[in-house]
Amino acid sequence: MKTNETYILLLLGYYEYDDNPIWVVWDIYRYTKHNTVRSCYITVDNLLRGYKNKYLETVDSSQKIWIFTQDKFTLFLDEYNKYNIRRKR
Repeated sequence: MKTNETYILLLLGYYEYDDNPIWVVWDIYRYTKHNTVRSCYITVDNLLRGYKNKYLETVDSSQKIWIFTQDKFTLFLDEYNKYNIRRKR
C-alpha cells in the first residue's frame, strides 16, 4: 500500500522525554531503498527541537523526518500526506 489521498504508510518511532511522548516519522519510501538493513537515527538535538517547538520537519542523517508532540499529530498527517503527494509528481 502506498500513501495517497486516502491511505498513509509510515514508520512511527516513539521517545519519551520529560514524561511526555515525542513521535518521530521517517520517509518510509526513501528508507526502504537502502542496500543494507540499518536503523533510523535521530539526533538528540533534533528530538529536543521537536519537543520544544511541538512540531519539526527536518533532515537528520540525510533522512527526511518529522518530530512532533501528540497534540500536533493531525498537523503532521496533513504535512506528511502533502509531502508524499508532491514527491510523486
